[in-house]
Amino acid sequence: MSGKERICFVLTSAYGYFEPSVEAVGGGARQLSFISRELTDTFDVHFVVGDYGQPRTEQVDGVTLHRAYSPSPDTSPLRKPLQLLKLLRAMRAANADIYVYRGRPYQAAIIYALTRLLDGKWVYNLANDPNIGEQPAALSPWMRKLFVRALHDATTVITQTNGQATKLQAEYGIQSTVIPSGYPEADDISGHDEREYVLWVGRLDPKQKRPHLYLDLAAACPDVSFVMIGPEGQDEQYNQRIADRVRELENLDYLGSVDPAHIHEYYREAIALVSTAAFEGFPSTFLEAWRYETPVVSLDVKVSRFANLSEYEGDADGDFETLVELTRLLVSSPAARSRLSQPTSDHFTENLTLAQVVSQYRSTLERALAA
Repeated sequence: MSGKERICFVLTSAYGYFEPSVEAVGGGARQLSFISRELTDTFDVHFVVGDYGQPRTEQVDGVTLHRAYSPSPDTSPLRKPLQLLKLLRAMRAANADIYVYRGRPYQAAIIYALTRLLDGKWVYNLANDPNIGEQPAALSPWMRKLFVRALHDATTVITQTNGQATKLQAEYGIQSTVIPSGYPEADDISGHDEREYVLWVGRLDPKQKRPHLYLDLAAACPDVSFVMIGPEGQDEQYNQRIADRVRELENLDYLGSVDPAHIHEYYREAIALVSTAAFEGFPSTFLEAWRYETPVVSLDVKVSRFANLSEYEGDADGDFETLVELTRLLVSSPAARSRLSQPTSDHFTENLTLAQVVSQYRSTLERALAA
């Protein structure tokens, strides 16, 4: 026995960030994979992940991984009880003092109920703004009630921004601990006059990430080189429409999924990162860009909100033509790239390095365990 108190993160999509041969999905899963590794000096750290054919239990970088079920968006109702049993088995094998889940309300309610069954403590970590907005509203009355119970019974609720904390307090009467996402610092930053292309990174999701708007941007700037990275989404028809449009754009390269160990190379050489997302929690893509002093231009999600800025020149405020103008400006002017990237890279260095964020998680979990 290690003598350390035992914590367990639960997120089935995270396995690809421990095993390179498995496709990695989601910035939130990557965040928890970073954080779990860094906490092994303080806690006995466990992680419940999906079933990808690996052993039932294995250890990676000091984190003990427990296999649950195979994640699938098309699971039949008949198989859901089996998934639930496998999840319970994995959580029981972890035998943790405290369980941490980051993500959607439906899954949060389920994991909360299993945590209660296992007599453990429970921490909920918001992934996106809709986790406390439209997503709970879309649940059945019974599941919505269970989710609200999960919020109120949580030893700690972790939000990523002050805006999320304010909304949680206003709608549910719950105070939270604000901990932003964080990233390791970069040690090889390219000069702004060496950058090569405009970049987009995300899943091909029509509702949140909206890559079709990035293709519209590429079509509006035929003389500019664009790169798009990310796995296909769950909507096969949408995936096909994106693929068809990509073939029509000679100035855009779609690379599909890129190994997380190599994704940083694309941020380092990018003129700018473009966000076409409709909503975010705390985008890992922004952090990846900021640590390489790569400016971010965003159609709808305000960059200023995440960089503690009163205003930011790269926010298009929902206007597509402004997004086009900002992109063209950054392509034509290394000086503009430097000017736009400076405040966000400074904010990253001062507040959002992985070491700073892990320190906040460590103290928060220590308080939760002592409660």
